Amino acid sequence: MDCDLTMTEALSTALPMFLTDAPGFRFLKELGFAQINWLADPEDPAALRISLEEALGAWAQQPSRILGEQRELACRLFSQDVQIEKLIDLYEDPPA
Repeated sequence: MDCDLTMTEALSTALPMFLTDAPGFRFLKELGFAQINWLADPEDPAALRISLEEALGAWAQQPSRILGEQRELACRLFSQDVQIEKLIDLYEDPPA
């Protein structure tokens, strides 16, 4: 849970974000977080280094407005009100 909260807080700052392409993070791509800098699997240090260097180069060229859009998306999808509503929905209609 702490990792998820930290990730959500980082997204909402409108600062660049780097995540490894791990299964627990991939759902963000489907939600529209296209400006996350996706890094290689950390199990392959050489590939991770290359992807980090490429991500840093791309970040330096990234328009700042895109990061503002990322913040808006994070706030809209993960706000406290939205999370409480999802929790209430789970209690009212639990998965089978």
